[in-house]
Amino acid sequence: MKNHPDSRKLDLGFVEFLSRLQLPPREVHYSSSNFIFFFFKPLCTLVLPLQLLAENPQKPSNPNPSSPNRGDEEREEEEESSVSVTVPIISGISVVIGAVFLSVWLFRRKWRWTAGEGKTGKKKVESDVDEEEGQKGKFVVMDEGFNLELEDLLRASAYVVGKSRSGIVYRVVAGSGTGKVSGVPATVVAVRRLSEGDATWRFKEFESEVEAIGRVHHPNIVRLRAYYYANDEKLLVTDFIRNGSLYTALHGVPSNSLPPLSWATRLKIAQGAARGLMYLHECSPRKYVHGNIKSTKILLDEELQPYISGFGLTRLISGSSKFATSASRKQNTNFSLVNSGVKISSPSTIYLAPEARLHGCKFSQKCDVYSFGIVLLEILTGKLPDEGPENDGKGLESLVRKAFKEERPLSEIIDPALMHEVHAKKQVVAAFHIALNCTELDPEVRPRMRTVSESLDRIKSHG
Repeated sequence: MKNHPDSRKLDLGFVEFLSRLQLPPREVHYSSSNFIFFFFKPLCTLVLPLQLLAENPQKPSNPNPSSPNRGDEEREEEEESSVSVTVPIISGISVVIGAVFLSVWLFRRKWRWTAGEGKTGKKKVESDVDEEEGQKGKFVVMDEGFNLELEDLLRASAYVVGKSRSGIVYRVVAGSGTGKVSGVPATVVAVRRLSEGDATWRFKEFESEVEAIGRVHHPNIVRLRAYYYANDEKLLVTDFIRNGSLYTALHGVPSNSLPPLSWATRLKIAQGAARGLMYLHECSPRKYVHGNIKSTKILLDEELQPYISGFGLTRLISGSSKFATSASRKQNTNFSLVNSGVKISSPSTIYLAPEARLHGCKFSQKCDVYSFGIVLLEILTGKLPDEGPENDGKGLESLVRKAFKEERPLSEIIDPALMHEVHAKKQVVAAFHIALNCTELDPEVRPRMRTVSESLDRIKSHG
């Protein structure tokens, strides 16, 4: 005891420390076999090796005071000696552990701050790039065979061929001695000037979306050749399909010079459009959806081969209620607007699947199948899609379904232009059944576009 005057003081100090932790004061012995954990936020978790012994009953007094028990006294001195040596070691280890955890915590904090600064810096760089590209504009050619530049398009003659909620479409004749293609034959392309709608795009986002559209290559889908991006101007350049839309071929307009479509031609158009839409649905793991299939979006070339147009526009123009305002702001244009007498088409809900008409509903591929079914009924009947039974409100699909249910004559619903083609009756009926399957109210009952396409191709093989 004389050699260790402070050992009792150390014991009392730890008892006082433990009492502040709301632990009952006990006789304290130290061992490396057990641990008490306590937390100090900046240092994470600190570990002190301590052992609390259970309350020991008081030792019985020596029955012979004049002859103290020497063995007990020696053991007590050894224990006190052990305590005085162990406590500084434990304290030193605790300080080292605390320092290690503090260093780790400070390092992780600095790393997180640096990572956050890096992300912020990256966003700032991207924002600066978007701002720069938006101010000066960027013209991107997506097809190696496309040899026009923005300068050629801006100097070319342009004719308005269509207006819709997605923007204005121009027929542009370029290359006849202008720009970099001087001396080569004129090139005719379609340029769609996008309306702003409710969508706001940064350059990188717009670039990603448009390049996804440009990667879709199929003989029955209009191909994107180039695009232009600026803050106040966005253009899509595609092939120009010369014979207009299926809508004008079926229902006729004053400028339409096509003769009535034969059954063989109508079947060819239906089959080609089905193949294009099938490819669109299956060409990417992203499960593309067109979202706006109708007869005005199916274009016809010189040989009356069909091309699906407008893919991606639903995504690029997210709600176009601002079109009128946007169009009025953009009346000053570099294009020579030769013909501006084309009416702006209002969005039609008659092609939409019932579930797609609900507010907030997300478009699916089965919505495209329904829309294609309405187009197929349009091809077969020659009627507009909103021509249904009186006061019915359901349109063409309801009219045809009712006629088949009542087993009425085919002549009541088929396009009169096809009545003389008696040999095609079975094929026409088969096509009607495919159209009715596509327009089932329950989307789960509708077939996939692959099934629709294969069914239409089988009709051709039996013709």
